[in-house]
Amino acid sequence: MENISDLLICPVTRQKIILDYANEKAIVQGTDIVYPIKNGIIDFLPGVGDGISAFYDDMAPKYDEYMLSANLLWKLTNLFTWGFYNDWKYAQKVLAYVPDDFDGVLLDVPVGTGVLTLEKHKRLNRAQIIAIDYSPGMLAQAKRRYDEHGMKNVTLIRADAAHLPIENNVVDLCLSMNGFHIFPEKQRAYDEIVRVLKGEGALAICFYVKGKRRLTDFLIQHVLEGKGSFSAPYYSESEVMLLFGKHMHIQSRGHLGSILYFSGAKLS
Repeated sequence: MENISDLLICPVTRQKIILDYANEKAIVQGTDIVYPIKNGIIDFLPGVGDGISAFYDDMAPKYDEYMLSANLLWKLTNLFTWGFYNDWKYAQKVLAYVPDDFDGVLLDVPVGTGVLTLEKHKRLNRAQIIAIDYSPGMLAQAKRRYDEHGMKNVTLIRADAAHLPIENNVVDLCLSMNGFHIFPEKQRAYDEIVRVLKGEGALAICFYVKGKRRLTDFLIQHVLEGKGSFSAPYYSESEVMLLFGKHMHIQSRGHLGSILYFSGAKLS
């Protein structure tokens, strides 16, 4: 397993990071820039807050119930928004793209609370997992979940997907579940994923696409975007394939309602 310090860089200067967990500091090599490490989470966005982080910080304690449709309210919410409430097979499809014997560097962005990925991550005990999210609240929930299961191979980081604090060409597999529709800078986030992936590195991803269900499109673009849970621009499936096909060989794809899922490999 690679040393995590060899994989991380400052998202601003692109210089190496020295991790000092004992003193709760991430030091940018050769500079006086220092990022805090709070409760074991490296924070590359100290003091940064906006509508997106505020929404997901507020949502964090309820997020697991929402994703799992744990009560009648969430069942009705998901049924109205997505057209289904207990059929998260797309998540299992995406996770199946990650081999259970994977032993390389896995980037999970955004990790959320880890509610959908924990069981998969538990099987990847020889992998180096870098779990990134924009919301401190979501990361705090993920940290508690991983600590409860004694997982030592997961590094939790607060960062922006459009400015990944990761070296070029070091990630073997990028897992991105329900995140791309949140990223405001989608083109830049895509470019960053391509940058950090090794040649022929794998991608497993799912997110909302427009044009599959009119009510879902209306709610996202006219209601949920204003709350901070989604960010324009939104792509159709054909537009997604054009974007990702520039640097990726798309290997498998499908959709459940307005959720598109697919796997790919970086063109070397």
